[in-house]
Parts: sequence; C-alpha cells; structure tokens
Amino acid sequence: MKKLTPIELEDGTVIYMEVKEDVELVPEESIVDEGERELTRGDLGKDEKGWGGQTRSPQEQIRQSFQAIEGTIRAYTNHTLDEEVEVWRSTVEN
Repeated sequence: MKKLTPIELEDGTVIYMEVKEDVELVPEESIVDEGERELTRGDLGKDEKGWGGQTRSPQEQIRQSFQAIEGTIRAYTNHTLDEEVEVWRSTVEN
C-alpha cells in the first residue's frame, strides 16, 4: 500500500509526496556533515580525472539534485495555486 509523506519546505509550505512501502527514510543524524568528505585524487596528489577537475562529492551532487527538484516542486506548486486562485476569482465574478 502506498502512503503520503509530508515534506515541509523552508517557507512553511507542506507538500505530500507518495512513497513506496519499501522506502526506508534516512535519519538526519546519519547524513554526513559537509565538513566531512571523501578523499579526492587531488588530495592524494594525483591528476584530476573527468570533467576538467570538477570534483564534487556524491553528497554534494545529491544535495544539488534535491535542490533542483525542490525548486521545480515549489515553482509548480506556486503556479498551480495561482491558477486555482484565478479559477476561483472567475467563478466568483460570474
């Protein structure tokens, strides 16, 4: 059975997302602090690989991805609410 999980944004907006039963939430205490990071090739004195030395930890990549998703959800929510207000106003005026 699927269930809804509330996600509260910084501005107090609460969004409910549908999650699968087999998803296990990670407690905030277990999230790695940004001060702690994995060693990079640069830390070990080796040449950089990949995209021209753009080294980001997996945690940083995940954080950026979630920020992008959050921005998309926030924009969609605001747009949807604005449209609902417009529908409500047009219904009231008629």
